[in-house]
Amino acid sequence: MALSPVVSILLLILVLVAMATLVLAVRHRLAFRIAMRNVRRGRARTALLIGGLLVGTTIISGSLVVGDSVQQLSLHYSYLGVGYVDEAISATSTSGGLAYFPYSTYTQTVALTSGHSSIAGIAPEIVDSAAAYDVNTGIPETSLNLIGVNGNQSAALGAFVADNGTQVSGAGPGKVLIDDQTASALNATTGDTLVVFGLSSTVLVVQAVIQENTRGAFLTAGLTPGNLFVNLATAQQLEKAPGAINYIAITNTGSQADGAASSSDVSAYLNTTLASVLSAQGLSVQTPLETALNQAIQSSQSTLTIFLVLGLFSIVAGAMLIVGIFVMLAEERKGEMGMLRAIGMRRSELVYTYYFEGVAYAAGSALAGTVLGVGVGYFLVYLAGFVLAGAGLPQNAIVQSFTVSPQSLIIAYVAGFLLTLVTVVVACRRASRLNIVRAIRDIPEPPPPVRTYTFLAYVGGALVALGLLGFAATYRGTTDLSLPVTTGAMVILGAGLVAARFLRNRTVFTFVGAALVVWAGFEPLHAYLLGSSHTGGIFIVFVEGIIMVTGMLIVFLFNAKLLADGVRRLFGSRAQSSPVVRIGLDYPTRQPTRTAVSLTIFALVVFTMVATATFGATIQGNLDHTVANESGGYSFFGFSQTPLPNLWGEITNNSTLAPLFVNAASLASGAVNVYVPGYSGNPYADRLYAPPSNASGPASFYATNQFTFTSTLHGMTTAATFQELATNDSVAIVDQTYAPPTSSISGGPSSPHPTLAVGAQIELASPRGSHQTNVTVVGILTESIINGVWVNSAAAAALGYVNQTSFFLTVAPGVTTTHAAQEAKRAFFSAGLVLFDIQALLATSINTTEGFIGLLEIFVGLGLGVGIAAMGILALRAVVERRREIGMLRASGFTQRMVLRAFFLEYSFVTLLGVGIGEVLGLLIVYNLTASPSAATSGVTTFVAPWVTVIEIAVIAYLLVLVAIAGPSLRAARLPPAEAVRATE
Repeated sequence: MALSPVVSILLLILVLVAMATLVLAVRHRLAFRIAMRNVRRGRARTALLIGGLLVGTTIISGSLVVGDSVQQLSLHYSYLGVGYVDEAISATSTSGGLAYFPYSTYTQTVALTSGHSSIAGIAPEIVDSAAAYDVNTGIPETSLNLIGVNGNQSAALGAFVADNGTQVSGAGPGKVLIDDQTASALNATTGDTLVVFGLSSTVLVVQAVIQENTRGAFLTAGLTPGNLFVNLATAQQLEKAPGAINYIAITNTGSQADGAASSSDVSAYLNTTLASVLSAQGLSVQTPLETALNQAIQSSQSTLTIFLVLGLFSIVAGAMLIVGIFVMLAEERKGEMGMLRAIGMRRSELVYTYYFEGVAYAAGSALAGTVLGVGVGYFLVYLAGFVLAGAGLPQNAIVQSFTVSPQSLIIAYVAGFLLTLVTVVVACRRASRLNIVRAIRDIPEPPPPVRTYTFLAYVGGALVALGLLGFAATYRGTTDLSLPVTTGAMVILGAGLVAARFLRNRTVFTFVGAALVVWAGFEPLHAYLLGSSHTGGIFIVFVEGIIMVTGMLIVFLFNAKLLADGVRRLFGSRAQSSPVVRIGLDYPTRQPTRTAVSLTIFALVVFTMVATATFGATIQGNLDHTVANESGGYSFFGFSQTPLPNLWGEITNNSTLAPLFVNAASLASGAVNVYVPGYSGNPYADRLYAPPSNASGPASFYATNQFTFTSTLHGMTTAATFQELATNDSVAIVDQTYAPPTSSISGGPSSPHPTLAVGAQIELASPRGSHQTNVTVVGILTESIINGVWVNSAAAAALGYVNQTSFFLTVAPGVTTTHAAQEAKRAFFSAGLVLFDIQALLATSINTTEGFIGLLEIFVGLGLGVGIAAMGILALRAVVERRREIGMLRASGFTQRMVLRAFFLEYSFVTLLGVGIGEVLGLLIVYNLTASPSAATSGVTTFVAPWVTVIEIAVIAYLLVLVAIAGPSLRAARLPPAEAVRATE
């Protein structure tokens, strides 16, 4: 197995760390022995610490496993849908389908490439669209793929496998092979008689119903259209293309993976060897399998990125837990460390002691976290089977796609180990800085000296300088939004460090914390200072979330006592004088740094959970708005094989159809090459649409559409923009995917797409390059489900597009879209009318998105375990650390119930404060998304808060904390005073 560069680097780092640790252990044997003694001495504590340290590794491992499984699923359907077609030779016609060329091109190709050892076979094909009517069942189906190829020429593509298990080389004369999807749509079985319609029609008998394997699932894997496989002569008859083909399929030697790997070399050879043949027919060589596999890998990487970025909150929370654990251990062992220093151990030896102990914990927790992450990944993939089953993907195929690659396990282990170890080293260095006398006598550390503030002021000055330079370079333009947001936060924090040298800390850092929250969380400020042209994806959520949580915690650190006093006043004078309340709120304010660790953990975890849930609720709440934007008020978008220039007239003259529809607009359409200035991928292949200007009433697109624009030239109204399109053949409008990307949780289009602004000039050309025209973009639509460029009918005619083969239809009130579609397809069956229910497509897409968000909620909810672990571990160790304090309280008259109430009040204060911070900021960041410039283009403009879910998260988190601290709190309350004041653990 070849290791990726990332894995190789991580393994090298791991080996270097292991070697360095071994050398240090030999040179510092005493520190190593003390560390191992600490690990062995408290096995229960060691297990507890490993459980607290493994969260970060679990998140990393689970994310990588999900990414592996999504990639495997995508690759599975790519292999099925493309089969053994490693290279293809074809050209796009003006209508958007494949252009036909002479059969002799195939014979020339075979003759010129016969000596190449990497080519296993070449097959001439016809790949087009057709409709079928089952005479036996009386059921029509219009949206089918027609594949015409002879069995004796396509052996390299693999064999068809019938549902009964027999192999079929191909369809015979007068026969047709249908796949399972087509059989289901037509309710057809072997022996049924089909009337198949292309440009002409013929009667065929179903030779076999075939499985959707790498041959039978060509073009349809994971998609809804079914396949009709006929021999080449039958396809030529159906498409009126005697002696012609439109597709040459080339198969490379070896497996599918081997064929894809050699596809680049073979395609380069074909382009060179067949240069004259290709240019004579306007053909090109494609690499469908290699392209599909690359797209599958990119798609899985996008999913992995989402899980990892959202998991970063839990990873940071896990790192904070590690810091909290080791700071707590340092406080617990303060006296022991003081004695070691007093008998001659140097500070560096203390650091090594904690380092060796941390290495042991990191190694164990990384291994446990990696294994646990595999279980988490399987659980999420299993749930995804239910979620994505509604999108047409079989649940068993999703579950079977569960994959764990060895490289992912290595990355998870090493990354988790290093994350834990680095955090441990940082905590160790802090813990080792102690004064011997103060440590032995357990005296609090004095305030930092002036020179510390002077040093921090210099650091702050450097932060301000770097932040200003970075902000000046990124605050305008199209950079990632996270850059100016981060540099702006650096300026605020640096200015605070400088000001702290001269002003009171509480005043300075209260202002700094509030400024960070406003800077990261106030969207109008971003729009005013940064504009609306920045790009960005989900990572901006992490950046803004971390900055806001940091700001809130800074405010708490310097106002903890004031906050506790406010809570006491809130409960009245009796609570203020209650010793239980005073003791319960005293420790969080007396140890604000340690309390801030717990607050950070809960705030980050709850922030992620609430933000994810709120985003899902907001998407659902904006469904109607999204449907209106995307559908333009229509029920169906459709196309036909043959033109239907007077579709509305034919509907009104049909007594069955007339009551079902209220309008039907016909449009000329076809494929077009778009040349966008500055776009490296020119030309961009897209669709062209042209509504006739002379249509009126229900037949007029201009009179019936309700589409809106994200931007128009000179701010024209929607009506004025469409009027300009109808009357000016030098202008165009485009769909929303052409809009410049703006910062949003989706990050814009997932695949490369040209972008432009209104006023830009673009060139449109027919795919064969025989006609072209220049147009000015006067509007960018809010819809993106129907991709393409819109021009008026005169401009389309100049490009050769006059046939009206695309349509928008709206059903009458009270009529179901299913019934209307069935009757329309039946009436226009001979024209090959295909209709897409726009609202159903959007609902399916949104439901899938909501299901995916549900998976994310479960995934980020795992981070709640970090908070629970933090409280449980801190409470458990607090019994040891504060046993003398507890003994003194009991000796002074505190009952067991009073001690228990004080502990519960203390942890309730910290938990509810952290939950409150996380929930408020989680709601705020989604509100910002709906108020951002990207909201208009995404259709998510109305903020919806899932209050029930928000309350449930708070209640569940609080109850789980109570359960986690119940045992340690009871143990603390039951400590006998005489035993509690003794120094032994």
